[in-house]
Amino acid sequence: MTILLLLVGGFLGVILDRLYRRYEQRRAATEMKEKYGHLARRYQVLRNGITATGGSIELVQNDDGTFRSIARNPDGTTQWEGQLKMTDTENVWAGSYRYPLSTDHGTQIALYVPELDLLHVLGQNQSTTAHAEFVHDWVPHIHQDHMLT
Repeated sequence: MTILLLLVGGFLGVILDRLYRRYEQRRAATEMKEKYGHLARRYQVLRNGITATGGSIELVQNDDGTFRSIARNPDGTTQWEGQLKMTDTENVWAGSYRYPLSTDHGTQIALYVPELDLLHVLGQNQSTTAHAEFVHDWVPHIHQDHMLT
């Protein structure tokens, strides 16, 4: 009888632990969506924070609070796709990107600057031995002073 109670107790403990973990994941995702959901929009890309590339980035927030990123060429075709996930540091996101139908890929760190409402992105191409680095600012299309025409 004691063994049966221990087994039932252990089983209930495992179930309750899993339910609690699922609850915590949903709570964290909801918190991310509420805090950073406004970042899900289209951005103009400024190389080195100055020169417009003509392309754009679209961020789409996933159910878990992470973001899917889609880079588009000036003609609207997809250039690359990636994802960004919040790090342990507030307003700092880390992720990767990959060009479709290519081996070209790399990593990105995005810093959200709330005062300027932009994402400052540091990237590194991982496809070559040179590991070329780049710096972009992603500025929301709604900002009139940076708006593409």
